[in-house]
Amino acid sequence: MIRFTNDYSEGCHPSILEAMAATNTEGNPGYSTDPHSARARRLIQAAIGRTDADVHILVGGTQTNATAIAAFLRPYEAVIAATSAHICVHETGAIEATGHKCIVCPAADGKLTADAVRAAGCGMVSPACDADALADNLVQLCRMSPDRRAELGRCAKVYYLENYRRNLLLKKLEAFLLPDGRG
Repeated sequence: MIRFTNDYSEGCHPSILEAMAATNTEGNPGYSTDPHSARARRLIQAAIGRTDADVHILVGGTQTNATAIAAFLRPYEAVIAATSAHICVHETGAIEATGHKCIVCPAADGKLTADAVRAAGCGMVSPACDADALADNLVQLCRMSPDRRAELGRCAKVYYLENYRRNLLLKKLEAFLLPDGRG
């Protein structure tokens, strides 16, 4: 079974481990200044057809998510994810340290649904694998006024507060654990 719990619960593919063992005694400098990182940057540039692209190698998923979110989102925007999403469970502190909130939405089987986003009024949705619809949504977001994008963020926060405040969740948990009202 393949599990995508996080990027640190399991080891790596045997071929990666073999490559790491082969280079273990090379004494490379750190922080992506080594020849292997330079080669990886060149391979990525070639793969995207942009030899002029800046490629920065980060050490893990949390750093990558925090960096990308800080770069991509405006100060008033937030991450919307399933309640069980790794980013909302294990990385929230790193994300919120950048000034962005992680807003959780109800998710059947850990999947954020279009219905939840629609119910929250906090974004646009498109069918899975429909690249044209996704592109249309991105164009709409780009053309949307900053005030409207801020409104999406406010709607997401209201939805969060109405459905996921700590005391509300504790009451739901208490009702589930103590259905006869004993407390």
